[in-house]
Amino acid sequence: MLIDGEPPPLGLIEMKLYPKGRAPKPGERIPKCIVGQDGRYTFSSYRDGDGAEPGEYVLSIEHLKMGGPGELYGPDKFGNNFNSPFNEDPRFQVTVVEGESGEVPTIDIKTSELEMRPSHPYASPPGKRTRRK
Repeated sequence: MLIDGEPPPLGLIEMKLYPKGRAPKPGERIPKCIVGQDGRYTFSSYRDGDGAEPGEYVLSIEHLKMGGPGELYGPDKFGNNFNSPFNEDPRFQVTVVEGESGEVPTIDIKTSELEMRPSHPYASPPGKRTRRK
């Protein structure tokens, strides 16, 4: 992923894969990752780096703030534009195939095109701690 044509800031971008076409079930594991240096990432579901189950997903992306060691928190600096599991933008539709960990297409986010959107239940609120993996 890119932000205005450049790699994202190290360790501040969280990506999640929500099940396509439905809300996540209570307690359901949502594959997630923190984008690292040079835009590299590995999704984790149950263990670090184990990827995502095969299936259809909606990619969620949040640009968070650094908290204490190993912690991130909201609000989303992308203005809640890309963190909904109900996003229908084709760029955020991901298919995970058996034997693959989950690759997402390169998305270049243009910050000049972002509009602040209302918070929702899937957005990281201010002060909420998200453990970095």
